[in-house]
Amino acid sequence: MSQSLTATHLRAELFKTLDRVATTGEPIEVTRPAGKVRIVAAASGNRLARLVPHPGTVTGDAADLANRGWESAWQPVL
Repeated sequence: MSQSLTATHLRAELFKTLDRVATTGEPIEVTRPAGKVRIVAAASGNRLARLVPHPGTVTGDAADLANRGWESAWQPVL
């Protein structure tokens, strides 16, 4: 999801915004009266290097989750 800024805000923090786009790879949308424009970082060769960790996600073997018994934890709402 890209962040949206006004042109005035972009002008005030241009270099900080450009550095953020370059380091995170997340695009920035700039809202103008004539429409929106997007600032996007140039694609680098290594997409895996830009992956962001997601704490709380399940890691491991998918078969372990598929074969797990959920009956004791499942409480249907009737």
